[in-house]
Amino acid sequence: MTIQDFEQQLTRALKEHSATEVSTLRLLISRLKNEQIANGGTLSGEALLKIVQSEYKKRKESESEYLRGGRNDLASQEGEEASILAGFLPKQLTEQEVDAAVEQALAEHSWTGADFGVAMKALKEQLGATVDGALLSRVLKEKLK
Repeated sequence: MTIQDFEQQLTRALKEHSATEVSTLRLLISRLKNEQIANGGTLSGEALLKIVQSEYKKRKESESEYLRGGRNDLASQEGEEASILAGFLPKQLTEQEVDAAVEQALAEHSWTGADFGVAMKALKEQLGATVDGALLSRVLKEKLK
């Protein structure tokens, strides 16, 4: 995916008068272009994906904070934006799939609780963008106890 692909999505959203999608895509495109300028060139597909993941994570965290604060209206807005961004991410593994991957990795390696960082890094490299880091961390901590 490229910045131009996001711009085409923005054009489509503008034609459909989808206000939430328009604002979400504008912010995302702005962030992508700023990163591109900071890096002095074009962004790789992996770099684009990391930025989209970062924006998605921000929205999900904001949504949970707003819910804790009793601001359901703002939480709903953040949730809608997160779902729009999720459409650009690869399919995420379920908790059961993450659990199975962690079990398999633990069977192959003799990791202990002290090896959490090493295990987390190896699993993140293995599973890539298909896994939520917070979910992986939680499952791994449970298994290493």
